[in-house]
Amino acid sequence: MKILVVLHLFTHTRHFHRVFDILLRRGHALKIVGLNVLKDQGPQAEPPEHAAHLAGAEYALPPPPRADAWGRRLEGLRGSRNLLLYGHRRFRHARLFRDRAARHAAPLMRVLAPRAGGGAAPGVGRALAAMEASAPLDPAILEYLRREAPDVLLVSPLIFNEMLSLNDWVKAAHALAIPVGFPVFSWDNLTTKGTTHALPDRVFVWNETQAEEGVELHGWPREIIEVLGAWRFDEFRNYKPQMSREDFCARIGFDPAKPLILYLGSSPIVAPTEARFVAEWLKALRASPDPLAREAGVLIRPHPRNLTAWRDTSEIAGVPGVALQPLEQTSLLKTDDLFEFLHHSHAVVGLVTSAMIEAALMGRPVHSVRTTLAGAGQQGTVHFDYLTHVGGGLLHLADTLGEHVAKLTPHLARPLGEPDARSQAFVAAFVDAPSGGSPSEGLADAIERLAKSRKTAAAPPRAGLGRAALTALSTVGVLPPRDPPPGAPS
Repeated sequence: MKILVVLHLFTHTRHFHRVFDILLRRGHALKIVGLNVLKDQGPQAEPPEHAAHLAGAEYALPPPPRADAWGRRLEGLRGSRNLLLYGHRRFRHARLFRDRAARHAAPLMRVLAPRAGGGAAPGVGRALAAMEASAPLDPAILEYLRREAPDVLLVSPLIFNEMLSLNDWVKAAHALAIPVGFPVFSWDNLTTKGTTHALPDRVFVWNETQAEEGVELHGWPREIIEVLGAWRFDEFRNYKPQMSREDFCARIGFDPAKPLILYLGSSPIVAPTEARFVAEWLKALRASPDPLAREAGVLIRPHPRNLTAWRDTSEIAGVPGVALQPLEQTSLLKTDDLFEFLHHSHAVVGLVTSAMIEAALMGRPVHSVRTTLAGAGQQGTVHFDYLTHVGGGLLHLADTLGEHVAKLTPHLARPLGEPDARSQAFVAAFVDAPSGGSPSEGLADAIERLAKSRKTAAAPPRAGLGRAALTALSTVGVLPPRDPPPGAPS
């Protein structure tokens, strides 16, 4: 069986590494296309070092990006449809994502979208969807798929406002009767970066929460959604500690006899001024009347994408018993480091970050406090609700720093590694496969089933009212193209 995978970046193989390894071991041919490797390095045919040990996988660059007028018109159209999503009542407080979507939308839609949040939204959405369906296919992608002739195509993250052309692969696959699947990329993939503009044959999600979002927010038929568990964490669950507690604490200058708190940093869109919040948090912690909290070691792990927030650490520099992970050692790829940090920590504190899921997998109690000191991330994100509600809620949440320290302190007195009931319940509801087996094995099985399925080639898009409307709106500047390439044809 020939499997073609289209990813935004080669580095994104880390989200599916175990799945791809299983498929290769089963004897399938696997080709991974990276659409846009890291911008500061330019296009590269060679995969990054961490991806290269997928023995037997082939890596390739895609055909040149579409540069005709239709490609640019679709960029503006899809950006506008993404913005329309954030008129849904579920996003009434999600100003962060609404504002980000607006940056990629046509100016007219920035005006219409707030007004379309009520009864007008379905009508506007149907009109935009008709324009999408009428647009000509990307000829280069169509030819690429015809030449490769895979048994199945996987595209992820299909929902991504920075790489809207991922949808063109789905549309071309439909035209060639190639089964196409979308394995969701992350815990917040369905709420933070827009919507789908081409419907795949199957959507593979982690849990019922994502399945419900697919139906309610994106309008997917429930029968195309398969709930398989969070395959991304299968490798993490198999890690083993590499250091004794004594050696680990000596490395960061802490007393191994005292409890350790791990602070997990959040992304820049959630917490652009996080260091300011952490300074206030440390003051509250060190002012505690209980020596467990007052003298506990604190290890801070900045979010790998929010290092700018930690360039100035003057506000925390004089606080005793605090260590900041060196910024040059902070990477999304170093999940083994995260495992080691969690293994030696009694409790975890943070605002909103996916690393809280890894903390839950290790049974650590996860604490947070409502705040606006670091930014509006908690109040403006739907995925914060996952942490407070799914499985009864993962977070030990407080409304004030004083309440937070009072809730945290008892966990510092518990034996290191004693599992937290909230973490266990959250993992069962959000991460574990419904079957009780391996999510990676489940996804590999689902991909094989999809490849064996039969489908009829979709009829090619036809010129009509939708295409005429898209052309007219683009021509008069109502739906302008987004950032056309220099010298691109019109």
